[in-house]
Amino acid sequence: MTIPPVQDHPQKLLVPIFGDPNLPYSATIMRLLTRFVSAVLLAAAFLVPQFDLRCQANWTLLKPTASPTPRFGHAMTFDIIRNRVVMFGGWDSTSRSLADTWEYDGKTWTKMAPTASPPGRDGHVLAYDLARGRTVLFGGDANGTIKSDTWEYDGKTWLQIKPTTVPTARKSHTLTWDVKRSRVVMFGGNAGSSTYLNDTWDWDGKNWARHSTKTSPTVRIAHCAAYDPVTKGIIVFSGYPNLPNDTWLFDGTDWKLLKPAASPPARYDVTLTTDLYRNRVVLFGANSDLWEWNGSTWLKRAPKTMPPNRRDHDMVYDFIGARMIMFGGSSTLAGTWEYKTSARPSVRSFGAGCAGSVGTPALTAIGLPWFGEILPLRVTNVPATGPCIMMIGLSNTNWLGGKLPADLSSAGMPGCYLRVEPRIMQLMTVTGGVGTFALPVPPHIPLIGVKFYCQTANIDYKSNKGNTTVSNSLEGLIGAK
Repeated sequence: MTIPPVQDHPQKLLVPIFGDPNLPYSATIMRLLTRFVSAVLLAAAFLVPQFDLRCQANWTLLKPTASPTPRFGHAMTFDIIRNRVVMFGGWDSTSRSLADTWEYDGKTWTKMAPTASPPGRDGHVLAYDLARGRTVLFGGDANGTIKSDTWEYDGKTWLQIKPTTVPTARKSHTLTWDVKRSRVVMFGGNAGSSTYLNDTWDWDGKNWARHSTKTSPTVRIAHCAAYDPVTKGIIVFSGYPNLPNDTWLFDGTDWKLLKPAASPPARYDVTLTTDLYRNRVVLFGANSDLWEWNGSTWLKRAPKTMPPNRRDHDMVYDFIGARMIMFGGSSTLAGTWEYKTSARPSVRSFGAGCAGSVGTPALTAIGLPWFGEILPLRVTNVPATGPCIMMIGLSNTNWLGGKLPADLSSAGMPGCYLRVEPRIMQLMTVTGGVGTFALPVPPHIPLIGVKFYCQTANIDYKSNKGNTTVSNSLEGLIGAK
């Protein structure tokens, strides 16, 4: 293919891409195919993984203007509606059971003064019931008495709930919000002395119901659990006593023992927390290490900064800030830590598409452009069988010396504009008027923080003289987990 001189008018530069509207359809496609080979470079880059500290999240010690006293065995959750971390109870360094309620608003901790409150305790758990906007508390050790009470906190006060079915009293269990089923799920714990449990319960806001599962993890306490956004189930890891480093998945009906390619060492009294922004589950504590579950295996992480090692702490996901917030642990710790990526990806739409025979093509991204992963792209409102061409470039202001956006009227496409540099072009898969494209984001460190641009060209014989429409455009910013 001959590249036009850079001094040519932008409309003339478009002819090698869209074809001369006077040429037959086959000639247009042949001209398009000459550019498809460049996509091989992108695929090759995807096969070369690289590692660097800039390619992962990191810890930061925050400096709130006020803070709770040091404690361990406390419980935390995140109130999504009010944008607050909620913390209750725990033990202090004198082994005193605490009954205080604290909230963290992203800047400082505030000690709350609810009109009613559960008795002081440790080894209890909290979970946020998103469907009802309530923080749920169950069980724990109240000065030597293991409890079976259920409480809810609405941001003003605690209310003890009296369900008709009450699970066995317990401590050191887990309580997890099941996003898929809109239920709070409880598993395992210690019913006293050496009575360890492996029962599974649901809380629906009114009553507890026990699951009769065919399979279950072995009895355990001080294990950790979190919702996995990839498998859409609840992950349980390790625990006490003397358990192997096993990973279990509860799908809402039954438990399944997973067999990941890599796994952390066994541990107990640690945290497992869902990071919905990065689609990871984060494990921290006990062994001075940090691991992340990606839906199929465990990845050992090596952030530049690590908090002091600890047990009996708690960590929650801040939905608004897209970060983890951790507090306390190991009897004397009172620091508030943040864990997040500073290389955050983004996608935004810009520029309108032009109408075709079945509407105006609409290009969207299903997810975010993460370093080393796949970004699914989709275009709708195109002819049932296509074809559609994905155009990808690094500029939305110029191409071959010409300025963008470029008016395609002279190519027989009135109202259509080329808005991105078509550095890479490739056919999309089209089914039922929907085109899909799996865009690999190369794992090359210099690409972190780089912007790229996408737009589709869609063959549509009933649209205009050029037989082609274009979609809106996307601007992507590459981020790192």
